[in-house]
Amino acid sequence: MVHLDAYQREPIEAQYDPRVREIVVMAVEQTGKSSIWRWPMAHRMLFRPGPAWVIYESDEKAEDINAESFEPVLRSVPGLESQLNRLSATRRRYSLRNGAVLDFSGAGADITSKPRRDGVADELDRWPMTLSGIRQNLRNFRKRFRTYWAMGEGCLVIVSSPRGEDSPVADEWQDTSRGTWHLRCAGCAGLTMPSHAVHLLQWEASEDGAVVADSLRLECPACGREHSESEASAMTASGGYVHDAPERWDRRGYQWGALAAVPRVFSWRDIARAQLQAGKSADVTTQADFDNSWRGLRFRPRRVQRESVDLIRQHCAPLPDPAILAQVLFAADTQDDGWYWVVRGVDQRRCTYLLGYGKAMKDDDLMAAWDASYLGIQPAMGLIDQGGHGERPKQVTALVAKHRGLYSYKGNPRIGQRWMISKTDQSLILANPGQFQADLLYYLYSQPRRDSAYLFLPPDPSQEYVDHMAALCPDNKLKHGDRYENWHSTAPDHWFDAERMWLVLMEYAMKHCRQWRLPMPGTQAQRVETRRPGVEVI
Repeated sequence: MVHLDAYQREPIEAQYDPRVREIVVMAVEQTGKSSIWRWPMAHRMLFRPGPAWVIYESDEKAEDINAESFEPVLRSVPGLESQLNRLSATRRRYSLRNGAVLDFSGAGADITSKPRRDGVADELDRWPMTLSGIRQNLRNFRKRFRTYWAMGEGCLVIVSSPRGEDSPVADEWQDTSRGTWHLRCAGCAGLTMPSHAVHLLQWEASEDGAVVADSLRLECPACGREHSESEASAMTASGGYVHDAPERWDRRGYQWGALAAVPRVFSWRDIARAQLQAGKSADVTTQADFDNSWRGLRFRPRRVQRESVDLIRQHCAPLPDPAILAQVLFAADTQDDGWYWVVRGVDQRRCTYLLGYGKAMKDDDLMAAWDASYLGIQPAMGLIDQGGHGERPKQVTALVAKHRGLYSYKGNPRIGQRWMISKTDQSLILANPGQFQADLLYYLYSQPRRDSAYLFLPPDPSQEYVDHMAALCPDNKLKHGDRYENWHSTAPDHWFDAERMWLVLMEYAMKHCRQWRLPMPGTQAQRVETRRPGVEVI
């Protein structure tokens, strides 16, 4: 007997509906997303055999996930277990005597020309390639189903938890019937509470700000009925999907948030604590994690509507007491005529402070800025853009080789992750510029709290610096040009690029730098008195 949660049933049943060609599931992690396709796939292998294909996030994981997660499902199905020992090939292919053929591969593998009836794109947002690469790979995958779809057969299931703001699965879900799982109110009996609407969860806080467990209640926005957690199971069991475009039978979309998985996976207290933590933190990663992993939605920065220059000047404040700085870091953007550099300090709350900035025409001037003290502190680590013109890359490589604590930087949107160390040069940090651009714009325009992860500017930054920071704006020519990743520059933005590189170096330092002036939460650091010569890399 297979146990299914209430929100899993309709997406499974839809795979057998002759009107449905694609299903897109977007939901929080560890709530049974993959069961949506595994059980129907095993059932069809036995009772409706045909060619099928599952794409996982990588070739390396395809066999492991298959062996650990899917094969146990197959072995539990009567009639299939006896055939597993007589499969015709490796774990990358199941070929049964009844004609069922199921292939596995990782994202990015060659898409064969053989037609398929059924398919799965698993954890789409984790495919290790650029956003455009993911979308192109998915388009190629879809072509394999045309033959069967033309005959009114087959179904492609796209499954993933969303990641960040520019989420491929969120874009796919948007072009569906857009069904969201709603809990049913015990008062008015309506499907009134979306499972991603965690703001409907109310509670009282203790004197130290903690959630008071017995005060938790879920309020119906329609009738005001307050529900206790003891009613959560019944509210979910009697819940249902509400589709924004119910007429879209060709592409059905299903989304659920953490409230759908109470109490099997989460408790209301878990959700309340996550919401409380997200409210306290101004860190972009924490905010994105809350939207992605608790609400099951793409990250939406809470933007304010003020002029860019005015907003940037709102970040001005007196310089900090150097005693609160846990580290000071240096970053420089390389241009044909010199370098635009910034120096920032960071405190234990991850608030950062612009301590210095300037333009260096010669490498001696750049090294003078690197060797200088800021509020009596020299930078511990530095990151210099390699540049891409003439002799600049060689010049930067030589500077890095001479000065301990310096690293070179190269933007690469195709690395499939936020940043990585070059496999051929341990002093070269590769980073996805779009992701760090989005982070910096978030800190400039969407981060309202000044007590956590705030980006501070000195009392009177130059107009040129402010103009560089305000040079980016939404790209109205792009479909999603309003997303921070897609903003484009309309004027010189070299100090913006230097600040973006500083964020890359900060993220690298949080993982690799062991020596900090003060203990830094999230690192393995211990307090030491030495500065840059003591930099150690794990």
